Amino acid sequence: MHITHIIKRDGTLKTFKEEKIVSAICKAMDATKTGSRQSAEKITQEVITTLSKMKQIDSQYVPS
Repeated sequence: MHITHIIKRDGTLKTFKEEKIVSAICKAMDATKTGSRQSAEKITQEVITTLSKMKQIDSQYVPS
């Protein structure tokens, strides 16, 4: 199952955008002077895989 939406910290429902996760991980890697965009993309895929598994268990699941 695909993740289509997320719940933001303020409780609003937003469209899930993979690039936002990649960007956040890249910024963290830049701040610590480690990793690369390729590493960030790999980690993002692992996150998406985990979220998808959670969605399979509970079809009503919306990550926050």
